[in-house]
Amino acid sequence: MSTEIYLSGQKANKESFALPLNSCAVIFAIHYCHLEGVILNFVDDEVCEELQITITHHALHSLNINFITQNEVPSLVNVCSLPVLVTSNSNLIRSGLCNVIRQIIMVAHSLYPKEDFKDLLGFRGGSLKACAEVSSWTKLCELEFPEAIMSVITQGRLIKSNLVHNGKLEAEDSIELSLTKEIVILEQHLYRPPRIHNDDKMKRHLIQRVLDTWSDPVTRSDDSDVSSNIRICQRSGPVTGELLQPHAVIRFKIPVNNVGKCNGDETVSSEMKFFPRSDKCNGDHKCNGDNNVNNSKDVEETLQRLMNKMRIDDIILDHLYVEGIEMTVADLMLFVFTYHFIESIDFQFNSLKIYLPKLCAWFQNMTKMPKLKVAALQYGCCLEIFNQHFEFPNIYIYKFILPEVLQKDTDEDENEEESELQRRTRSKYRALKPELARVLKIIKEAIIEPIVGEHPCGTDITLPWSELPRAIHPHEGGLPEKRALKKCQQLENLVTAIRKIAQPGQTIVDFCSGGGHLGIIVASLIPYCKVFLIENKEESLLIAKSRVDKLQLNNVTLYQCNLGYFHGKFDVGTCLHACGVATDMVLQKCLDSKAAFVVCPCCYGAVQNTHLISYPRSQLFQKANISDKDLLTLGHAADQTEVKTTLEQQGRYCMDLVDTDRLQYASEHGYDVILCSLVPQTCTPKNNLLIGTLPTNTAISS
Repeated sequence: MSTEIYLSGQKANKESFALPLNSCAVIFAIHYCHLEGVILNFVDDEVCEELQITITHHALHSLNINFITQNEVPSLVNVCSLPVLVTSNSNLIRSGLCNVIRQIIMVAHSLYPKEDFKDLLGFRGGSLKACAEVSSWTKLCELEFPEAIMSVITQGRLIKSNLVHNGKLEAEDSIELSLTKEIVILEQHLYRPPRIHNDDKMKRHLIQRVLDTWSDPVTRSDDSDVSSNIRICQRSGPVTGELLQPHAVIRFKIPVNNVGKCNGDETVSSEMKFFPRSDKCNGDHKCNGDNNVNNSKDVEETLQRLMNKMRIDDIILDHLYVEGIEMTVADLMLFVFTYHFIESIDFQFNSLKIYLPKLCAWFQNMTKMPKLKVAALQYGCCLEIFNQHFEFPNIYIYKFILPEVLQKDTDEDENEEESELQRRTRSKYRALKPELARVLKIIKEAIIEPIVGEHPCGTDITLPWSELPRAIHPHEGGLPEKRALKKCQQLENLVTAIRKIAQPGQTIVDFCSGGGHLGIIVASLIPYCKVFLIENKEESLLIAKSRVDKLQLNNVTLYQCNLGYFHGKFDVGTCLHACGVATDMVLQKCLDSKAAFVVCPCCYGAVQNTHLISYPRSQLFQKANISDKDLLTLGHAADQTEVKTTLEQQGRYCMDLVDTDRLQYASEHGYDVILCSLVPQTCTPKNNLLIGTLPTNTAISS
């Protein structure tokens, strides 16, 4: 099967191309994985020239490329943000920079398993896996950092242009560039100790490798040609080592004192490699007039004795890469962005090091990685900047202005929550009883009452499960029997409502589709409509794909992408238990497309302002002076809806209030709205159903 990638870009002239930074990152990843046969379709989508990077023909000379217009992009691809990856004869489409590059790596791993490309996906394949809406780390790498880099590049271009235009182009002109906070956030992140998921296991492994290497007489013999993926050396200070990985190294220190001495108090000043070299000095110091270390046996015994006493806390792991101690896909992406930044300042790397020492140290370390060096040369990077005799001819002196970011606020906890780069959703806000009482008092004084209605099908919401193909049943999605029964009840409520609304020939989108429980049965029972399944988690989407293929549903297309990257027009939007802010993103997509919606929310306590959504949603709640934190207080209480508990009724009331804000927002946009409960309510604690239609929509019989 062939792979096609659609990405933004155009010819600048015969020798160069103009591309946005995300397209540059895709090309670099293809070079790194040395993928052959990938078809690159550059789409002239009229990206502003100021937001593009110029690369030479050299970066694309070995690739299979086409240049097409926006009108030539297939309709199923055109509904997503570029870049987009499509495999021939597949109903699965991937959109978004992280998804596309992760898929490039997985394709490369399947083609060249011995090269371990999958290691670039990080611990348990989690690097940049979470979408930007819930992961501040993905958001930084995929959106904020490249945007920040591009803004600084644009700033520099404008200053140079003005200098030329005003005829002030003189020797040693000074250019001041304001660095954005996102660049400094990454710099400060690199100062922190590396976060390691399997810290103890990794350190135990290193200790054992060190001991095995040091004690093995075969690998340490003079004539031995045995290679190893661990290197150990010792100076007058700590023992240092490198564990060689397929794509990088793990570097560590062991603070062992008083080793490496010869002839009493004289310290071996030169590097003495205990492995894989022999136990001989290199002649750079005096040891009884010859090159042999007379006391090497004592050194060995001392080092062996100290190492045998090592604990895992004695090993210090270096923060060499952006996600910790191992290179990941995030390093590949950020390397490209940073390179073009350095290129834009005429490769004045030493000047930048004064302001961003950690970022520059990381970048310089990356250029030493053998595989990355090869990819960089194929891409056309000028790595000569690290040659001490390198001089780039220029007439500008660059100075940088650092923003004031991440300074301690009075609220220490909130500041740390905001500043820490995480690969998970931030912790849920915990509301206190007085705060909830205050918010409920505001609700009462504003005379805000929950919107309550009935399911459009009344009580007739059952489905003939026994008559449907077995692959449609939630059992096929891997659910246990008890949970599958409740899932069937949940699905019945949504599917019957969708059947009541959908018209022949319309497009139905199942957002946050997971394993396809909802979208698959909708596609099967409403064959006269096209159905799109949108899900960012690949494992779930692959389960859905296998079920779709098994059922031979020709009206289904699957998209692996963030909600924000899907911008196609559709007629009915739905989701079952989209967590927190995802529910509001779905509702906003429906409103933007003027589509009907059938939505069952979840995780009310996880609603939070994002770069796409802010709370409260409705003017009704805003005019009542209800803040985003007030709504979060209601959301926290709304998550306490377990049956037969003292907070059940209060929780249900708060759940209705949060959903009333959502439906009131839709009503203010011209929708007829209904808030009802799933039947039976025991099928899930989160059992509200939000239904909205525009007055022009006419229902068909179920």
